[in-house]
Amino acid sequence: MKDSAKGSNGFTTWTFWPGRHHSYLIEGIEQVWLNKITTDAYLGHIQTAVQPGIEGRQGSPLPPRTA
Repeated sequence: MKDSAKGSNGFTTWTFWPGRHHSYLIEGIEQVWLNKITTDAYLGHIQTAVQPGIEGRQGSPLPPRTA
């Protein structure tokens, strides 16, 4: 039996990100790897970008769990 059928959900970081942030997630982490920006700067930019959606409850809702 799959875990989702047991009421468990799993995801990868790129699964639930809005499309408008997807490019920055890839390009930004590459900038971190190349030491062009800090990890804190990268994560701060992501936080700033997604905060309006969090506050406005925008985005894709998780599907309801079923037994």
